[in-house]
Amino acid sequence: MASAAVALPLSDRAPVIPPDIVTLAPESPSESLTPTMDPSPSPTLVDTAWLLDRYQTADGQWLTVPPHLLVSLKFDQDYLGGIDGCNSYGGPYQLEGDRLQLGDLQATLMYCQDVPEFGLFGGLPSDNSRVEWSETHLYLANADGMRVAEFVPFGFRNRWQLETYRNIRGDMVDLRLLGQSLFLNLDPDGQMAGDFPCHQVAGSYERSPDRLDWTLDEMAQTGCDSLVTRWQEIQIMALLGEEAIAYRQVNDELNLMDASGNEIMTLSLLRPWPLQGRWRLLSLAQDANAPLEGTTISLDFTGASAVGEQILGEVSGEAGCNRYMSSFMVEGDRLTLAPAASTRMFCGTPGVMQQEQTYLQQLERVARYRIDGDRLTVMDDQGEAIAQFVMD
Repeated sequence: MASAAVALPLSDRAPVIPPDIVTLAPESPSESLTPTMDPSPSPTLVDTAWLLDRYQTADGQWLTVPPHLLVSLKFDQDYLGGIDGCNSYGGPYQLEGDRLQLGDLQATLMYCQDVPEFGLFGGLPSDNSRVEWSETHLYLANADGMRVAEFVPFGFRNRWQLETYRNIRGDMVDLRLLGQSLFLNLDPDGQMAGDFPCHQVAGSYERSPDRLDWTLDEMAQTGCDSLVTRWQEIQIMALLGEEAIAYRQVNDELNLMDASGNEIMTLSLLRPWPLQGRWRLLSLAQDANAPLEGTTISLDFTGASAVGEQILGEVSGEAGCNRYMSSFMVEGDRLTLAPAASTRMFCGTPGVMQQEQTYLQQLERVARYRIDGDRLTVMDDQGEAIAQFVMD
């Protein structure tokens, strides 16, 4: 996710790999993972994109990247970049034979809860790194030619948000403008699940280099009061089952097309985001007494969806007396909260209503955020702290 935060060289970041969110490969690396690199093949790396599948730790274990994490690597003409599970990184590179010569790689400084700082590929590449690739795999190796990371082409993985679809009249409908969130979970093993407001869908898909075949095994209605939304979902499922034949994927955007090559659906890959959850107020700069004894002030981020580089969603919480509701937008380290609507209870305890008014007014000034461990600090546009929260 792009960020305007000051970036530090990746070499200054110590990767932390909590063992509870990575899984050991079920068996030792296959025979295709030979101890040393083969000579580099002739196809160019330019304009290719890759996902980290597994990597070798310092003690020689091969670990598999959890399916909910995205660690990617993309080669442009003279620029290498991607996502390391949470942050975006990038910088210049040169490839001389199988030797990867890197310039000064920079990374954003976001903190994502429950996402390890892989560093690049579970271990930082250096000017002595070697690379080997084919159409189906890319391997990163150390200076001695020992493979330390295995990549696969950037293919279907994780959770995708449906952005547009072609309706029965042939018009493209933008679900983002309608405020609707529909998701497809596409697992690497070919399993598919649809997470829609009015239906739960399960099935599978088969993918060849230029073709998709979908099988919808199960469709169940859920509680939904909107006939319009229900009808939209029926059209989308019909497109998947009958017309979504061809596809094109560029980085984290997926376009589905019919047999004539006409676009019928677009989806974007959802990335991990750090703010999700409930945060409890510890301090408020404009009110040294907040939170008053016996009161709770909270910030609960829910209902998020991705629109390009932005994450949009709903936020709610307790303001000390009343509950409030608002919306938010996150892009990099930028955070914007819309003016809040709240219930209208009156609390007679001295200072509570003033505390609430001050808190809600201060939320409208929020422009940036920073997460340190379980602490969230929200700041104004000049970087001055407005409030601090702890993960509840």
